[in-house]
Amino acid sequence: MKKETIALIEIGGSHDECLLTQFHALKSANKRIFFITTQEIIDRNPSFSSYINELYVLEKNEQAKDFSTARRIKKLLKKENVAKVVLNTAHGKAARNLSLLCLFSKVKFFGILHTTIKLKGSFTQKIISCKVRNYFLLSQHLYDKAQKINKLCSGWFYPVRFDFDPIDFGSSEKITIVIIGGVENRRKDLLGFVDLLENVHSDVNFIFLGKSDPQNEEVIAFKAKLKEKRLEKKVKLYDTFVSNEIFSKTVQSCDAILPLVHPNTPSAKEYFNRQISGAMTVAFGYKKPMLLHEAYQHIEEMQIASLYYSLSNFSSLVLEKEKMKEREKAMIGAKELQSETQEKRYIEFLER
Repeated sequence: MKKETIALIEIGGSHDECLLTQFHALKSANKRIFFITTQEIIDRNPSFSSYINELYVLEKNEQAKDFSTARRIKKLLKKENVAKVVLNTAHGKAARNLSLLCLFSKVKFFGILHTTIKLKGSFTQKIISCKVRNYFLLSQHLYDKAQKINKLCSGWFYPVRFDFDPIDFGSSEKITIVIIGGVENRRKDLLGFVDLLENVHSDVNFIFLGKSDPQNEEVIAFKAKLKEKRLEKKVKLYDTFVSNEIFSKTVQSCDAILPLVHPNTPSAKEYFNRQISGAMTVAFGYKKPMLLHEAYQHIEEMQIASLYYSLSNFSSLVLEKEKMKEREKAMIGAKELQSETQEKRYIEFLER
């Protein structure tokens, strides 16, 4: 029997972290995978090659937002006899163009929404929704919120499969807290972090696990603030892109992940409100607890993974190594955080 062909498309050059769960789910369900993407994503993710049956990589001069690219992709979908398309990023001009050109095609379109704000008054999204009749969210909490806005948001899953070889680092007295990504005010409450850090008098290491461009004004200001408070030795930054190998080893060896999302700051405008923090996805995938501000205790899906803090108790919480280990064990045993659970949910959604 001929395998059903599913086209997975990511031509925006981002959201790599969502792809491996989908690849594994599709391969396990005996689907033929046609992957359309950029060279950048292929270079960053060599493990993808073992899942892909057919690959199309945008040429260097080929712009994702151009209609000519959408026309080329439409022809490829017909040539490869694609039954279903999953847009890994189901918003923006590239998704709009392809949705328009394939509007009367029999190919069924699905898509992942990375922010619910697109559902509120975006004309581009309305065009996409004429073809994409089923959206995934990456959080049950956001799915529940999105359902009140648009009934096309009909599924959710956690992309919790990551490409790493488990390493046993043994026990250590040293405490390491990871902040996913680089220094950026919009995504992280940096001033609030400095306030928290001032009260941490024990030997605790904090690592921003992403590129913090040393030429960037926000990074310069942040470094200056740390130096002013004599806190620079407690914080590690990366000046360049962090490889998958370094990322994986660092997360596996850390004690907890700190999203640095605080109420009444720019970080809270988006995260846990319109979109999910990448820190949650990494925490769920690597089974590492999160240190989360107490304002977010009401979000049920994060309770199994979180230890909650306020400004007054943060300095003592980061020393609670045993509590972090207990939370980690609970996450490892939680059915909802297993890759197989999420991949089954993903396939069931595609086959409705």
